[in-house]
Amino acid sequence: MTVSSLQPLTVEEQGMAEKYIDRVDKFLRRKRLDPDEYYDVVIFGYLAAIQRECRNPAPPEKKNFFALLDICMERAVYMEWNRQNADMRRGDRMALSLDSVPAHTDDGVFSLYDVVPSPCADVASEVINRDLIDRALEVGTSRQLEMIQYAMDGYEAHEIAEIFGLSRQTVSRTLCNFRNRARAVRDDREVIKHPCPAYLEAHRERIAARNKVYEKAYRERHREEINAKKRAYRAIHLEEMQAKERERYRARREEICAKDRAYRAAHPEEVRAKERAKRKAWREAHPEEARARERAKYAVRKQRKAALDAANINGGVVAVAV
Repeated sequence: MTVSSLQPLTVEEQGMAEKYIDRVDKFLRRKRLDPDEYYDVVIFGYLAAIQRECRNPAPPEKKNFFALLDICMERAVYMEWNRQNADMRRGDRMALSLDSVPAHTDDGVFSLYDVVPSPCADVASEVINRDLIDRALEVGTSRQLEMIQYAMDGYEAHEIAEIFGLSRQTVSRTLCNFRNRARAVRDDREVIKHPCPAYLEAHRERIAARNKVYEKAYRERHREEINAKKRAYRAIHLEEMQAKERERYRARREEICAKDRAYRAAHPEEVRAKERAKRKAWREAHPEEARARERAKYAVRKQRKAALDAANINGGVVAVAV
């Protein structure tokens, strides 16, 4: 949870925030930060941690609330430092260019300063470029636009990769894809938003394996968040999920029973042979229990026979008396 995603605190969250407010002062003293300058920064990270703990609680065996407080407050300070250093990072590069080849590249593959048009000196060209920027931003994905914003603030590819939790190659490829789209807009060409079908067909297995690796890495990084969302969804839709599960189980059971009946009807001799073999194997594996069951069956048959004999005798006596 980031500072921008903070919502109004509930009564429970306010009480919890007041209870552990001394952690903010301890954090500032431990990090040797000036309270007058950083208290307002750290408090937002502290409140984000409180809200996250109350709305998405961790399981008891993994709960470490104080560590969560420290992490969120450190992240708030880190983001404040990045914001303060944005102007120093940017320098005189107030816009990025599609055509200019810069002297510096951070990864040797793709330059961050080769994305969108650079401004020109005259007003007419600046207006044209502004329209080009607006049209180029319309064809970019949400991730591309977020990375472009960081790039325009002066962040390098490895720094953007650290912020998004991705590899530097993935960031460079994402920015390169946006550059290709922007060039297509500039040259009035068709913007290809999806890979070529022939490419997908030729590299289907490799793409599937890569996506599986990405999904696994994402689940590992966001395991607690995913589990919290699942728990929240189950708590809200518990009856609906139980009904769906019962319906799924009933349908699966009916399908299995139908297949079994069809197989028995088509192969009666084979089914009887299998059942006889199964009963024989069970009797050999459990001789004592098998003998006990046989004795119980014999006793039941004997009782039934005695009852029938008694009924017949009584019936005969009544007939003679009449």
